[in-house]
Amino acid sequence: MKHTAIVAFAILVSTPALADKDWTLEEKGWFEQIEKELAQYVNLAGKDCDTTFKLELDKPTFKSAWNGNGKTGVDNLRMNFLAQPAREVRNVCLEGKTQKAAVKQGIKTIRVGFAAPPTQSLKAGTLAVGVPKEGQKRSWESELRAFIKKSL
Repeated sequence: MKHTAIVAFAILVSTPALADKDWTLEEKGWFEQIEKELAQYVNLAGKDCDTTFKLELDKPTFKSAWNGNGKTGVDNLRMNFLAQPAREVRNVCLEGKTQKAAVKQGIKTIRVGFAAPPTQSLKAGTLAVGVPKEGQKRSWESELRAFIKKSL
């Protein structure tokens, strides 16, 4: 089943198919809340980058990340990690006109999920980021921004 939602600035949120039977009702609710919260970060990035981004969530990776905390089923640290790719894209745009133009041309989709160790790629307009489930000794967030800038 593919989930799609439209929010301000025409940001689309979509997720890969995963059978409903594989998810509890509680997990479905958590996932919907995560989609809503992350859409806000992508919306802000789109506004500051003068473009729109499609947000894709790597739904299967969430199954092992649930820890039952809060309204999203993940703790604040994990939720912060999930929002970081949109924040870093926004930060690159805020550096100047040249950077903003590069982001507008090079990134159309921001795809996030969980991975160990963290992963990142930028191919065919899709920035795909696997964020950690736990805290990292090194700063993967600053490495992500450097990766984005290098890849554009």
